[in-house]
Amino acid sequence: MSKAEIRAILPYMRLRYKRYKYRNRPSQELTFCIFLARLSYSTRLQDLPYYFGVSQFYITGVFNDVLNHFGSLFKEFLRWDHSRLTFSTMRRYADAIGEGCVWGFIDGTTQKIARPKVDQRSYYSGHKRYHCYKYQAVVTPDGLVSSLAGPMEGIRGDWALFHYSLIADDITEEFRASNVAPEDQVCLFGDPAYAMTGLTMSSYRRPPGGQLEPEYAQWNHHMSTKRIAVEHFFSTVKNRWGLMSLHTINRVGSTAVGNLYAAACFLNNCLTCLRGYNQISLQFQCQPPSLEEYLALIDRVDSPADWR
Repeated sequence: MSKAEIRAILPYMRLRYKRYKYRNRPSQELTFCIFLARLSYSTRLQDLPYYFGVSQFYITGVFNDVLNHFGSLFKEFLRWDHSRLTFSTMRRYADAIGEGCVWGFIDGTTQKIARPKVDQRSYYSGHKRYHCYKYQAVVTPDGLVSSLAGPMEGIRGDWALFHYSLIADDITEEFRASNVAPEDQVCLFGDPAYAMTGLTMSSYRRPPGGQLEPEYAQWNHHMSTKRIAVEHFFSTVKNRWGLMSLHTINRVGSTAVGNLYAAACFLNNCLTCLRGYNQISLQFQCQPPSLEEYLALIDRVDSPADWR
């Protein structure tokens, strides 16, 4: 992330209103840079004081405070943005995908964590064979994660996470408010873990003891080439923010682990809006919103004098 990008995002972080523990009083620029450095590189903590001229204890305290700040400020905004995700926006997404009724791609992902000391069974994913948190993401053709729900214990499945996220209620309410007829409604496309409902759909399943019809198999293959967009987003987050891959320090109870992945996804969205494209938006030829449009509901702090 360049200096210009940092200074473009910083006014929306509302760090001016943040109170820090241990009587720390860092400038907003220093705070944000410490947070980005810790999130971006899975380096040893003892290496970072050479970059910032402060102690390890200071860096850890500031990082944890900002992580909690992100969770309280942006978690609900990430789950569902009522001002942006209108039916007209969903319709535009469906036109970009080109399948008529699909406006986004939904899937679950795991964030590996260190083995917890208590309640280990709840965090253990039998499918992945490690302890983790689970998140649900809805990726749209403009390259943004338009909805991120979680975290939830690793033992839960994708369909349970869908009900936990409550986005079905938000989508239904938007259809009702916009007076959308049932035949005009659009839906999310996911893997076979998601049931065929009026709001979600998945690929055709092979009947027991039989084979899919050729046209159904061809359609499944065609949609899988588009649904891969959600996997591209997951890989981008983990490759760009190196701390996501260092599970041994993501300890439940000592760090706000549940906010880590949400903060990384939020910053990934901000970078996409600033740069005007990413791999997904280029695939679907769908322009992401500007940073001002994406964060329209977040109060700005425009004066650089207030950052220090």
